Amino acid sequence: MKNHPYTSKTFLDTWQSHFRPHQKTIALGYFKGPLFHKKKYPPIFVNAGSNFTLQNYYQIDSQQNGQLQKKVVTILDVPDYFNIPQIEHQKMPKQHIVREYVGFLIDLKDVGSLESYMTQRFSSKSRSKFRSYLRKLEKTFIITYAMYFGHIEKENYDFIMDAFFSISKRSFKIKNITNKKLLPKNFAFIKDVTYKLILEKKANLFVIYDRGNPIGISLNYNSDNILFGDSTVYDPDYSKYNIGIIMLIKQLEWCIANDIEIYDFSKAYFDYKAKWCNRSYHFRHHIFYDSKHLKSTLVAGLFALFLRTKQYLREHPFRTYLIRKGIIGKKPIKEMGYSQYSGELNDLIKGEVPLDLDKHPHLFKAINDFVHSSAEHVTAIQVFPIINEANLFCIKGNKTERIVSVDIR
Repeated sequence: MKNHPYTSKTFLDTWQSHFRPHQKTIALGYFKGPLFHKKKYPPIFVNAGSNFTLQNYYQIDSQQNGQLQKKVVTILDVPDYFNIPQIEHQKMPKQHIVREYVGFLIDLKDVGSLESYMTQRFSSKSRSKFRSYLRKLEKTFIITYAMYFGHIEKENYDFIMDAFFSISKRSFKIKNITNKKLLPKNFAFIKDVTYKLILEKKANLFVIYDRGNPIGISLNYNSDNILFGDSTVYDPDYSKYNIGIIMLIKQLEWCIANDIEIYDFSKAYFDYKAKWCNRSYHFRHHIFYDSKHLKSTLVAGLFALFLRTKQYLREHPFRTYLIRKGIIGKKPIKEMGYSQYSGELNDLIKGEVPLDLDKHPHLFKAINDFVHSSAEHVTAIQVFPIINEANLFCIKGNKTERIVSVDIR
């Protein structure tokens, strides 16, 4: 594989400067590609950047096996479709391979167009529905699209990544999930390294804008012919507009036009991945050890057992049962929202001056849902306060209007 993003000098140097500035990563000549750092417990060498790499790739130089003497070396998250040969007929090192998550991808090698792929995967009714999502979004808002790959102005990049952080934070708050990538130290690394990799064509950002503001952002990494989907976020105020599906369709169009052979959804099961993918695979941890050294053999065996037990518990039906019953896992929380007013309309007095909506972001969700159901264009919308009612507002278009009660805590 050429130009793998996670073994690039830029990625590895940036990772080290953020997380191990005083501890050098090392190269082990047996492996071509990754660098390694040593953990204190368990006492093993792990590929550098392991918390931020979606997939890892390496090659072997069997003549350099002496560099693995008395060592245990682990390369995490190796997709089996990379077809890395397993070591055979070697006395040293030996290898444990531990299965982990299922991954999903779209093999685009023989796909001539997006329409032909969708015809293979979906019924005419589903394809019509997808097209209606796009028409609805573009008919209702002032939508533009941008793919940043190879060039982006730093000021614009910072603007997009600040929006990415703020949308992600809000979305995960609604889901009541902690995302470690949003921790300040981790996100500082992501923001730093992604900019550099975009300029090297090893990463890209795809953005959907409404009136110049990002409402959907996909962060991806690239090798020469594979797009690795890292993170996609969209503004919850646009939840009725199927932004995620629209972003996927637009990115697949870009992949086909740019001779990308594989769109890799990476790990974790979601229904949309299963519906859109044409191939699944497994991630595996590759553990190498000096079979002539007792301590290395024991450490490697115990670490492999730990990983297998962890995966067994992750897949056990009882865990699924506990999640379904709400015994483990977190339930989504209700975000500040709105409801349609059901009181007596004749008692309400509408203000004469419409609100400056830029100063009232808490109204965006109600407005977007209103234009979705009323077929109004967002530029036709005005919002008026209701006199003496702090949480009541009148959303008015060219054809209809609605009184809503908005939670303005």
